[in-house]
Amino acid sequence: MALRVGYPEFTTEDFYETAEEEFQKLEKDNGMAELHKSFNDDGISNYIVTYFRIITGAYMKANPDSFQFFIEGGLSIDQFCASQVDPFGVDCEQLQILALTQALNIGVSITYLDRSAGDEPHSHAMPEGAEEKVCVLYRPGHYDVLYKS
Repeated sequence: MALRVGYPEFTTEDFYETAEEEFQKLEKDNGMAELHKSFNDDGISNYIVTYFRIITGAYMKANPDSFQFFIEGGLSIDQFCASQVDPFGVDCEQLQILALTQALNIGVSITYLDRSAGDEPHSHAMPEGAEEKVCVLYRPGHYDVLYKS
């Protein structure tokens, strides 16, 4: 999909191969510990994040009718991806999370820690109705993975 919408083959394959190699570690007995170690290595984790950015941008470009309406400022999908999805260091927002969860066909629950009224944090599942496989905590400007006990 990424190559069909214009992502370069050489770099896309490089990021893909790194991500695949890291996720294959989950099949080993100590897979989670190995993956955790890799995620704490900036070089490796940056490759994985970049690969997920490529997946997100490619999905949005392949499905423009699902996303164009929600993009502000009159930007095209290509312009939005070039400024908000592809660059490293740009925070991901709800639209990018929705695209990634749909592309991977995986549900995510986001719990928000903000200054909303009430004593309980607010949670939102994406895509709507999907089984939650990943839980994250959003604090303004940052996401943390939550582990269910």
